[in-house]
Amino acid sequence: MSGALASTGWSRGAAPRGSRRGRWGRRGQRVLAASLLGPLAAALLAAAGPEGPGEHEVKAQFLHRFALFIEWPADAFADPKEPLVFGVLGKDPFGGALEEALRDKRIAGRGLVVKRFPELKDLEPCHVLFVSESMKSSLKEVLQAVKGKPTVTVSDLDAFAEEGGVFRFFLAEKKVRFKINLSAAERARVTISSRLLQVGEAFREPASRTAK
Repeated sequence: MSGALASTGWSRGAAPRGSRRGRWGRRGQRVLAASLLGPLAAALLAAAGPEGPGEHEVKAQFLHRFALFIEWPADAFADPKEPLVFGVLGKDPFGGALEEALRDKRIAGRGLVVKRFPELKDLEPCHVLFVSESMKSSLKEVLQAVKGKPTVTVSDLDAFAEEGGVFRFFLAEKKVRFKINLSAAERARVTISSRLLQVGEAFREPASRTAK
């Protein structure tokens, strides 16, 4: 599996840019970012429950919106027409919600496709990878398999970002929120827009861990 990932020949690329707070302060920057992000801001305010979109419907929309504000290195794609691949590793929690979120949409002229990988041995190169609850016991192996590859990892597993994933969903006051591990994004060699950083809770790993 890891050999298949390595065979793509992905190499070093750009590192993510940091966000600028400026004179507005943190709260003002969040308001500004929300107004710029549009549909993402709406998803951020959507309650997970019977009166609004279901939790995983909201998360599926987030996966699409994340990709709109991420830049992959050029060598993450074999050619300009190659689609942007969203992978789901382990037991799929989305049902048809992810396909629905991506239906008829394009990013930077690329089509969007969904691939499912029931087990780690099935994993193929992808650009956004959602790691499901069923992979909890294999998390270290999963993160090692995509280390250094332009794969943006996302999960709602506890401490996923803190353990080395890029994005972690969590619920706060019945709303879907997310953390961003900037160190993990650098390892994935992707650039995350400062507008997205202003909406999420961005952090860096301690220098002692990053150096390992």
